[in-house]
Amino acid sequence: DGVVNGCPSHLLEPERLQKIQYSEDFSQSSWAKTSASITINSIISPDGSLNASKITEDSTLNNHRISVNGLIGSGTHTITVFAKANDRNWLLIRNAANNAWFDVSNGVVGTVQSGTGSIENYGNGWYRCSVTMSSLSTPAIGISDNNDSYSYQGNGTGSLYIFGAQAEQGSYATSYIPNYGTSAGITRSAETATGAGDASTFNDSEGVLMAEISALEDDLTFRRLTISDNSYNNTIDILLTNNSNEIRVLVRDNTVTTSQMSYTVNSVVEFNKIAFKYKSTSSSLWVNGLNVVNIADIFTLPFLTDLSFDRGDGTSNFYGNIKQIQYFDSALNDSDLET
Repeated sequence: DGVVNGCPSHLLEPERLQKIQYSEDFSQSSWAKTSASITINSIISPDGSLNASKITEDSTLNNHRISVNGLIGSGTHTITVFAKANDRNWLLIRNAANNAWFDVSNGVVGTVQSGTGSIENYGNGWYRCSVTMSSLSTPAIGISDNNDSYSYQGNGTGSLYIFGAQAEQGSYATSYIPNYGTSAGITRSAETATGAGDASTFNDSEGVLMAEISALEDDLTFRRLTISDNSYNNTIDILLTNNSNEIRVLVRDNTVTTSQMSYTVNSVVEFNKIAFKYKSTSSSLWVNGLNVVNIADIFTLPFLTDLSFDRGDGTSNFYGNIKQIQYFDSALNDSDLET
């Protein structure tokens, strides 16, 4: 239905704790019902199973929602849920007395009273809706008759479908972590990719490292991929920086940064093709087929043995999507780099 675009990508995400105890079974008593009822196993969910629930409003003049009473947390949190329209098409996510509305028929974020809302098409009428706020307090999922409508006269039959609720500490949503009843929550460990190649793979005097990558968020943290000697002493480093939408390439020789090039793209959350060419007399940075920075330098970096999605020593992990990595053990010409 047009949801999947282009090639798949390798996804690396940070450690996150799913704080909702029953993320799929909304009939559990840990979900308090307010003028709403839940019918479990009503429709096929985004994971392909018959395990999505229907939330139905009653006939009172009230807000119509389910909530996790007593679930609180300090610091920025993101709440997400999958939703699909039925008789109603407005989903409500509530947190700390602040509301956000989502049109899950047309894929539109409505009014967001506090924080930031987003919506993502998962196909077959399903959308993943999320809201990021400055704290977590009694997260709730509800149904509404319109945008910016919290309390309304229910008709007893209005409904939509929900699946896979998640509450996690962080400024953006990560992929869904199911929890089938663990009260302390479920932790997904950080994902890393290290140890590709060896000394015979990489040319110490010239070559090209190319990566097609996107960030999970423009969150102003350092996220790196490197060719190194398995340390941070000698590295060729492609990184997303603590400046918004900035891509940087740097070379470290015996712990000293000898070359550095930076370029600002439209969005690091979108895929960008980044290529760094190095040789004995010069280096250049290419972004999306364009030569954006050139430096005349003497490249003498020794002992390149390892490709990893960190800075070479296991820190500053890259979190994001990786569509492709290419390495060439000779310095390509401009037309090849453009291609």
